[in-house]
Amino acid sequence: MTIHPTSRRRLTLPLLLVALVLVVILIARNKGAHPSVPIQPVRSPTPVLEVIPTILTTAPRQPHQRTAVRSINGSCGKPISLTIGQIDEQFNIDAESLRNAVEAAANEWNNATGEPLFVVRGDDAVTVNLLFDGRQDSINQLAAEEREISAVSEALKARIQRHDATVREIELATATWNRETELHNKRVELMNARAATPVESADDYAALRAEQLEITATSARLKEAQRSLMLERDRVNQDAMLLKQEGEALNARIRSVQERFPPSVVTEGEHRRGPSVNEINIYTFHNLKEFHVVLLHELGHVLGLPHTDQQPTIMHPLIEHGSGPYHLTSSDVQAALNLCGR
Repeated sequence: MTIHPTSRRRLTLPLLLVALVLVVILIARNKGAHPSVPIQPVRSPTPVLEVIPTILTTAPRQPHQRTAVRSINGSCGKPISLTIGQIDEQFNIDAESLRNAVEAAANEWNNATGEPLFVVRGDDAVTVNLLFDGRQDSINQLAAEEREISAVSEALKARIQRHDATVREIELATATWNRETELHNKRVELMNARAATPVESADDYAALRAEQLEITATSARLKEAQRSLMLERDRVNQDAMLLKQEGEALNARIRSVQERFPPSVVTEGEHRRGPSVNEINIYTFHNLKEFHVVLLHELGHVLGLPHTDQQPTIMHPLIEHGSGPYHLTSSDVQAALNLCGR
C-alpha cells in the first residue's frame, strides 16, 4: 500500500510531540537531584597544647665546705711532688684515672702561673687519697636518682615535642579542611542556583549531572577527612592527659628526692700536713667536673694559699653544687704568684 506524503506528515507530528513531552518530563524529574544543603565546616576544639607542668630540677645539696689549710708549704723554689695513695673502691675510680685527674689539676696551676709548681711522681710526695664514708654514699645515691630522673625527663620532653608537632599538623590539616569545605559549600550554592533555572539542552543536563556527582564525591571525602581529624584530635588529647600525669609524677619524684637530700654543708676534702703526714684527703664529689675543682682547691692549700672571701674563686671555702667556677680565676693565679714573690 502506498502512503501519501500528507499521511506521513500526520504521523510524524504526533511522534515529535511525544518525544518533546518525554524530554520535559525527564528534565523536570532531574531538577534538584543534586545536594541542596551545604556541608557546614566543623570547627573542632583546639587540641591541648600545655600538656605538662614545668619539669623541676634537683635542688643543690650544699654548699660544700672546703677545710682551711692545716699548714703551709710556701715554696715555689722547686715543684711539689704529688702521688696517688688510697683509693676506696666505692668511688669507682682506678689509680690511673686518679693520676690523670691529679695531673690535670696540677698542670692547670703550672700553666696558669707559668711556674713549675707541681709534678706527679712518687718521691717525698704529697699523697692524694679518696676516702669513702657516708658523705660520698649520700652523693652516690643522689647521683643515681638524678641519672634516672634525667633519663625519664629527657624521654618525656621528647614525647612532648612529638606531641606538639602532631598538634601543629592537626591544626594545619583542620585549617586546610575548613578552606576546602568553604569552597565546596560555595560551589554547592552556585550549583543549586543553576538548578533553579530550566535546563536548555541535554548537554547542559549532562554537565549539571556530572558536577553533581563530583560535588557528592567531594562531600564524602570531606566528611571522611573530618571524621579522621576528630579521631586524631581525640587521640592526641588523650595522649596529652597521659603526658600531664607522667609529668606530675616526675615532679613528685623530684620533690621527694629534694626532701630526702636537703641542702647541707659537707666537707669535700682537706690538706693535712704534720710531722708524719702530708696528704690531700678527698671525701666526696658529685661528678668529675666537681672533682677537678676540689683538686684545684686542695692543691692551692698545698701551695700555702688560705681561703679567700672573694667570689667566684677556686680558693673560696664554699662551692655551690652545679655552679662555677670550674677553673682557676685571675684572683687565684695572682694569689699564687704573690706567694712566690712574683
